[in-house]
Amino acid sequence: MNIQIGLVDIFRVSPMIALFLASIIPITLKVLNGNKEQAPEATLFQGLGGLIASGILLLTVYVLISENSEPTAFANAIVIDGVTLWVGLIAILGAILSLVLMYDNPATNGDQFSELVFLTLSSVLGMMIL
Repeated sequence: MNIQIGLVDIFRVSPMIALFLASIIPITLKVLNGNKEQAPEATLFQGLGGLIASGILLLTVYVLISENSEPTAFANAIVIDGVTLWVGLIAILGAILSLVLMYDNPATNGDQFSELVFLTLSSVLGMMIL
């Protein structure tokens, strides 16, 4: 089986790439800082920024793909259509609300908030892939 991966395929999955990169920023900064948690506000804004960037990229990819006839990537492994757009936006909106609620909750706004943001963004990434 010969699968050709081009820049078009990478562009079509750019919302997922952006979300993955945004998810590893807070946890990487914690590790590089000697396992010391950064300010929860910074972690929250990093997570929210990644979700917003992913949502904007998702809308951009959908608008550009709707002009073409081929809404797939990686040899039809990933389909980007109207259902993908709406489910992705609902998952992103749900994650934004979840992050805000986790930030306000004293039980989750502690020493492991970076890990919680990483897990939340990774779960949204999984939802967008499926």
